[in-house]
Amino acid sequence: MSDFTLNPLNVTINQVSLGNKKLTKSIFNQIEFGDCFTEEMDFSGDAVIGYVKEKDGRYLLWVVNGKLRKRGLTDYRALQIDIERASYDKALWFLNKTRLKYKVADDNRVKLSAWLEDTERYTVLVNKVKAFLETLNDKQIYL
Repeated sequence: MSDFTLNPLNVTINQVSLGNKKLTKSIFNQIEFGDCFTEEMDFSGDAVIGYVKEKDGRYLLWVVNGKLRKRGLTDYRALQIDIERASYDKALWFLNKTRLKYKVADDNRVKLSAWLEDTERYTVLVNKVKAFLETLNDKQIYL
């Protein structure tokens, strides 16, 4: 049998405080939702606090005009940079948000690239979202 060693590590756990109270799950559930991206997929808030991982996905915690807001990230994380791998059903909300023009066909098995008029803009906008999400990697908040 091999020998196993347990080595101690230093870990940083981020905690958010509101006034003198720790942000709890109960308080987190009361924070209002808000959309943090413009039509051009630029962050529209004043500051990013971090993200909270829940069983149903991840939520961005951010500040706009001095108010704390949250936004689900599941749909953004599911976007496909490669338009040939993207499905129309999963991207429909994104197409509408970014006002990307598309033509609806009778067959929804057709690749998204066949529906879009500007595939280059789609790729640019998705890349912006993915780059933003990458900046969150070390900003998890534990409740």
